[in-house]
Amino acid sequence: MHGKADDVIPFSESESAAQRLQAAGVHVEAHYEAATGHTISAQGAMQAAAYIAQCLQD
Repeated sequence: MHGKADDVIPFSESESAAQRLQAAGVHVEAHYEAATGHTISAQGAMQAAAYIAQCLQD
């Protein structure tokens, strides 16, 4: 989860990390929010929580 409006850490850093992890064989789910800056939105927090809950069930 990364905001495309983040002026502290560009979202391209997350894209780059995702690409490198995938190249190393790691499953990656990357999500980007167009209007979110260097914070997490309520929607982003809910998506992250759902992902973590799913991982814990697997």
